Amino acid sequence: MSEVLFHVLTFAFTKMCLNRIEAKTMTHNVASAALLLKMGFKKRGY
Repeated sequence: MSEVLFHVLTFAFTKMCLNRIEAKTMTHNVASAALLLKMGFKKRGY
């Protein structure tokens, strides 16, 4: 899954010229939260 997310983020920032991408996970979904942190997302809120 991290390889897919890497390619999606690369496309979004290079081809679509996006400045920011937001993601939301359920609080109990530890694996998704860990993947987002691994890919450079920063935790905000609770």
